[in-house]
Amino acid sequence: SVGFCRFQVPENLNTVKTETSSLTRSYALEAEIRNNSIHEALTLLADRGSSSNQKNLEGWIRDADFFVEAFTGLDCVALVDEKYQVAAVAPEDHLLISKGTNANDIGSVSEEIHIWVPIYEGTSFKGFILGILNFASFMEPVTEEIQGRYEIQVAEGTMVAMETTSPFEVDERFFSTETVTLRDTTVLTLGLTPTASTVDAAVALARNSFIFSVLGTFIAVGAVYFAQNYNAIANVNRAR
Repeated sequence: SVGFCRFQVPENLNTVKTETSSLTRSYALEAEIRNNSIHEALTLLADRGSSSNQKNLEGWIRDADFFVEAFTGLDCVALVDEKYQVAAVAPEDHLLISKGTNANDIGSVSEEIHIWVPIYEGTSFKGFILGILNFASFMEPVTEEIQGRYEIQVAEGTMVAMETTSPFEVDERFFSTETVTLRDTTVLTLGLTPTASTVDAAVALARNSFIFSVLGTFIAVGAVYFAQNYNAIANVNRAR
């Protein structure tokens, strides 16, 4: 039982490390796939935005509103002309961007990633589609899934795009990172670390197994002892 416990604790901790690495790879790939889908949607908007007539603009706004609703984390989409003036925004009541704003004046915070998709009419440059991605919202499906079990951080270089806890404290024994390359060549680092409760649960599972093993040993010894004494008493009775 003691030998089993000494083996099982590091084995369970190694499982935590393996699962952390596997989850990190999975979430990094998921982030790239979902971002590719957003990029493709913005490319469709760029095709619609190549014509500036009012009817097409109204259709563009409807499509942009739909994409903002459909994609988790896509906070806003703007149609920017070749002079960097914002021609349309979805949603129209966005706090940071409004029609007529110069795109060069649009600020950026660490939690946001700007996606620029050029607009061409034939070979003529006509502007950009600007998609603003809020990375905390973008990663909500992941953070909800790992809540209480892991902490996650996404960083662009030294700038943190999002993290589930601040300060983000890692357990170096299990900390795992993966590179996330977005379609606009933005390179991020996704890091995942198990919470203390996850590590404690792995250790407790091994210790509980040890306890049950010890109890099983005592029960087995007791059964053998009882059987031996029962046979001895039975033999004495028969002799009488």
